Amino acid sequence: MKQPVRLLVLVGAVVVVAGTVSWQLVVKFGVPLSPLLGLLILAEATSELFPIRLSEDTTISVSYPLDVAALVLFGPPAALLTALAGIVSHLIKSGKGGIKAVFNVAQVLTATGIASIAYVLVAGSMSLPTDGVEYLDASVYPEMLLPTVIFSVVAFLLNTTLVGGAVSITQSVRFGSVWRSSFGWQLSTQLALALMGLTLAHALLAAGAAGLLLFFTPLAIVRSLLLSTIG
Repeated sequence: MKQPVRLLVLVGAVVVVAGTVSWQLVVKFGVPLSPLLGLLILAEATSELFPIRLSEDTTISVSYPLDVAALVLFGPPAALLTALAGIVSHLIKSGKGGIKAVFNVAQVLTATGIASIAYVLVAGSMSLPTDGVEYLDASVYPEMLLPTVIFSVVAFLLNTTLVGGAVSITQSVRFGSVWRSSFGWQLSTQLALALMGLTLAHALLAAGAAGLLLFFTPLAIVRSLLLSTIG
């Protein structure tokens, strides 16, 4: 099916921004090499394959806290890698391809990259580490809240604006209507997941890979209970 010119322009612009921002962040911070980051990437991909089903028609993914943990522990390129793993896994599971897949990958990288820049600016202004932390004790943990919240809000606004814009173009509906009905209520959930990510980062520093078990075990139990209830 022939795509509207405006949609092609939007997709092209987002791809350029995603590539530019991602490249600049990788050049500035470098790609961290860590087994723990590898586990976060694997956990992200897996969480997208097995979302928590709230009802027969509604599911929720818990991959976002992993993006936040990767950002806090290893810096912006790590957040890009985990986010990329999550969206690719989601696209494989959903069977999406073509221009939709290209747009979704570029949209996620754009939102994560620009939000990471906002995180770096805020954390840097507070004299907090911006390329990963070696520790996160009780004194530093509260200070990391503001950069984490800023990251989450910027990522949310960019993601929902880009997706809402694409939907508005393809379905010929007003952007404001799409955003309010589909995304306006999700910010509080996004912030809650971001705080979970900061807590996960603390757990990973304290317990290493075992911190992932502390994070996923309760979620796996909830998922199992919900599946049995729905079934």
